[in-house]
Amino acid sequence: MRGLVFTGLVVLGACSKADSQDSGARDTSPDTGQDSAQETGEADTDTDTDTDSDTDTDTDTDTDSDTDTDTDTDTDSDTDTGEPEPEPDPAYNLCGEGRSSARPSGTWSDPIEAEVLVLLDRADTSSSAEDQIDSYDCASGTNESGPEVIYRFTAPAGGTFRAELTDPQGVDIDIHLLKNPSISNGVATGCLGRAHEKLEVTGLSAGEYWVVADTWSDGSTEYAGSYELAFEFLPDDTWVEIPLDEGLTWERKRYTNRSGDQTVNMVRLDLSEGYDLQPQSHGGCATVASTLRNIGAMVGINGGFFGSGCSLLDLLKSDGSLVSTNGLHDYQQRTIGWNAPSSASMTWLDRGVDWSGVSDAMGGYPSLVTSGTALAEIYPGQQVWSSTDWSAHPRTAVGLTGSGELLMVTLDGRTSAGDGMTTQALAELMRDLGANDAVNFDGGGSTTMAIEDCWINDVVSFPSDNGSADHNGARSVGSGLYIR
Repeated sequence: MRGLVFTGLVVLGACSKADSQDSGARDTSPDTGQDSAQETGEADTDTDTDTDSDTDTDTDTDTDSDTDTDTDTDTDSDTDTGEPEPEPDPAYNLCGEGRSSARPSGTWSDPIEAEVLVLLDRADTSSSAEDQIDSYDCASGTNESGPEVIYRFTAPAGGTFRAELTDPQGVDIDIHLLKNPSISNGVATGCLGRAHEKLEVTGLSAGEYWVVADTWSDGSTEYAGSYELAFEFLPDDTWVEIPLDEGLTWERKRYTNRSGDQTVNMVRLDLSEGYDLQPQSHGGCATVASTLRNIGAMVGINGGFFGSGCSLLDLLKSDGSLVSTNGLHDYQQRTIGWNAPSSASMTWLDRGVDWSGVSDAMGGYPSLVTSGTALAEIYPGQQVWSSTDWSAHPRTAVGLTGSGELLMVTLDGRTSAGDGMTTQALAELMRDLGANDAVNFDGGGSTTMAIEDCWINDVVSFPSDNGSADHNGARSVGSGLYIR
């Protein structure tokens, strides 16, 4: 059916760049832009003046008396148990607690909603019931006449949209971002950007947006099939909360003015919930994301510092086995340790010694927060002095709150995703996030956070080793801290 229109805000449309196309090769670079076309409607001036003057004057005077007396007693009594109403199922999303919820059909009338502003979906356009669009006003020369799958999200504030899509050989699915879309004669207007594999659109305003995964055609063959799509919207200066499981939450925020531009990812773990908090030596060099999958974890961040061959320079103790001791420098190092996760605490530990009282531990540098006081310390009472500490870099840290929670935090830098921070600025951030005690782990290009099925490669921070503001620049590191 043609001529379908979806009303909403002012239509923003035509991208300034269309994809080139020939019989074999395709230009897969993203197109972004907007137009100033405005959709208008005519006001309905019809006035209904029809007056109903019919008057019903029923004068029935039937005076029959019913003398039957009903003496039945209703003994049924409803008892309020005080139990709360069950929570509704979360919206479908392979990222987080909606992973087991029913998946919408992905049509215009039943779109897949990204309620938490991050979404991962695995789907197949060949089984989609939606096939309205043949082309888009942001790439009018590109044939997208195959079936499509429809997604939607609502931006609470201005910010940045990113998406990434993978498809196998012989399948060609493209990403499109639209606002106030309308479809007429197979042409979709309101397109803000499109790409084959990666799309980023900055400077978006608050409002409702649509994401369309559409099938490319060469004019004779529609390359429909399976794909994996991840997209996110990062609103400026607004916390976004993504529940992952009971007692486990991922929170993120894009600061526009906190020691510069910053992207903070934080996982908050209720230590009483019974999760396994696992320090893990990688046994050499490996990425956080690959180790996450190998050990069956849900969340992971990079661990302490390492040297040649990813040999560990800080204490790591796992399930009672001492792998390495603190040796980054000649001073004591702040170290986090526990038997059960609910008993986690921090202490200063000398170089070369075991923390014999705990089964699991990881050393770091520098200390960031002690008993609620934010101070980046080399050793007790001595503030950091190195140029690395006083320069802005990506950072990784862990903290313990006074209410029994663990905070796992990454702060991006060295790309347009963020400027990074000094360790003193990080100390103040950790305190403000609620940490009563906190310690820094390895940072720079090592800084990585991975969460199972919350991006195509599980990486949700913006690692900087590839120099791009995406999720693909992760470095292989020597260790990590994982939740499973």
